[in-house]
Amino acid sequence: MFIQTYPNIDLKSGIIMKLLLYSFFVLGSQFLTNVYSLPIQKTSSQDQFAITSGPYLQQIDETTMTVMWMTNKKCLSWVEYGNDKNNLEKIIKSRNGLFELDSTIHKIRLTNLSPDQHYFYRVISKDITFLNNGEILVGEPISSEIFEFDIIDKNATEFSFVHYCDIHDDQELLNQLLDQAAMEKFDLLFYNGDMADYFYSHEQVCELLINPSVSHFARNIPFVWVRGNHECRGIWARHLINYIDTPNDQFYYSFDFGPVHFIVLDTGENHFDWEDMLGAIGRFEPYRTEQAEWLKQQYQTDSHKNAKYRIVICHIPFYITYDNNEDIEQTFGQILNEGNIDLMLCGHRHVYSHIPPEDERHNFPVIVGGGGSAGSITTIKVFVTNSQLVIKVFNLDGQLRDEVIVPAVENN
Repeated sequence: MFIQTYPNIDLKSGIIMKLLLYSFFVLGSQFLTNVYSLPIQKTSSQDQFAITSGPYLQQIDETTMTVMWMTNKKCLSWVEYGNDKNNLEKIIKSRNGLFELDSTIHKIRLTNLSPDQHYFYRVISKDITFLNNGEILVGEPISSEIFEFDIIDKNATEFSFVHYCDIHDDQELLNQLLDQAAMEKFDLLFYNGDMADYFYSHEQVCELLINPSVSHFARNIPFVWVRGNHECRGIWARHLINYIDTPNDQFYYSFDFGPVHFIVLDTGENHFDWEDMLGAIGRFEPYRTEQAEWLKQQYQTDSHKNAKYRIVICHIPFYITYDNNEDIEQTFGQILNEGNIDLMLCGHRHVYSHIPPEDERHNFPVIVGGGGSAGSITTIKVFVTNSQLVIKVFNLDGQLRDEVIVPAVENN
């Protein structure tokens, strides 16, 4: 204890004693308030440990489903799943023997799932605090409801998927589209790029895309987010890969869903690398060349060779003269013609287009979704059957705008 002495003061003096006692009371109380109130802070509801977004589904192959969700604190998380919702199996992610505790974005793959099976799942997170003395404080677990999903068999005789693009920050428009989609059953949904003009924060990604998807369908049906040119813009563009799951942790990849082999290409920016807009922050020409070499190797895989249908999804429709499309076509065009492709789905132009096959340029149809505003936005729904692909294009009011039939090709 520290004691300060004051010489030449008569402590027996009533006046001086009162002054000292008053000073000690006021200053000491202020000191105690300042010191001892620091660790005892009232927490708002926002500070309470919580699941803030999700869960939602990503599917990277015919036997794997990925479950993702977000919490407001880094924590321990796991998934419980199975065919019987009263007897769920626990799966927890670890690295080098240690459970992962260092992220607020949680991504757990459920592997070796049986095709044509129905599964139940829920997500659970637990707050973990490490103290300097080595102690660990373990909070109570928080859990989602139990949700369910199906695995589509590669021999399925039919399934359907939905395609949107170019929402450009219009959350009200996206909600209208998802309300429309929910009126009929579908099994998979593609967001084909340009969901915002720029990406600048975690909160923006969740509020604009993740949360509307979760509230409408994504707890039970997986979605695919394809990178467009606007997903390359803004400081948070470098984090967007964390919000999806892909087989190779890249924005270009392939996966099987039912009888379809999907090829997702990342066309990158629509500006040339030498333009001032990109400057020193990006180079896409070498990146697209890297994808072209990867694409050649994909053609040699059993998934590609044995698929009933092969569908390419990419944002920029490089068979239309626009921006640097000629450069992109030179990179991908001839290679795609060698891949027995049945259909390509694109966005970017904001105007709906159906481009029939052109033997010298592309030997498959190209469908370009409308977007950018309520007046030009389209819902593209693709019905996959044993005999054909039926592509139906709807306006925002649900009116059928176009229908395209792509027959199945035997021994394609």
